Amino acid sequence: MHLLILYGSLTGNTLLVSEHMHAFLTKRGHAVDLVDQSFCEFETLNAYDFVLIGASTWGEGDPNPATQVFIEQLDALERIEMKRVALFGLGDSAYEHFCGVVDKLESSLARKQIVLCAPSLRLDGFPDEVMCDKVDAWLDRDILPQLYTIAELPLADSSTSDA
Repeated sequence: MHLLILYGSLTGNTLLVSEHMHAFLTKRGHAVDLVDQSFCEFETLNAYDFVLIGASTWGEGDPNPATQVFIEQLDALERIEMKRVALFGLGDSAYEHFCGVVDKLESSLARKQIVLCAPSLRLDGFPDEVMCDKVDAWLDRDILPQLYTIAELPLADSSTSDA
C-alpha cells in the first residue's frame, strides 16, 4: 500500500499528529509519504492507494493559510481523481465552529464528487497521549481495515504479539 498524509499546519500541531500517523502506519508495513499541503501536486494524488488529508482550524472555524490555498486550488481544478480519502482535523471545542476546517474540506471534496471512505476525525486541543490514542483508534477502526481490503490481506490483530 502506498499512502499519502497531506497536512496543513500553522503551529506544528497537525504536523505532529501527521508524524504520529506516519509512524503508526509505517510500523504496520505501509509505504507512507508525508507532504505539506503547500507542496501538493494534485496530478499525483491518484497514484496513492489512500490519501489522509489533515488540517488545523484557525480562528472561528477557518482553515489555516496553507489549507486555505489548498482548498482554493482544489476548487479551481476542473477534475481530480483520488482512490480513497479520509480527513482529520485539529481544533478547539471552545469555539463555535469546532474543527470547521474539516467541514470546509468535506464540502470542497464533495463538490469534486470525491466520497470520503471513513468518518472524519476531529481532534480537540493539543497533541498529547490522549489525542494519540484517539488517532490510533481511528486508524485501527476506520483506516486499516480498508487498507487490508485493498491489499486483500488478512486483517491483523493488533492485540496479539509474537512473544
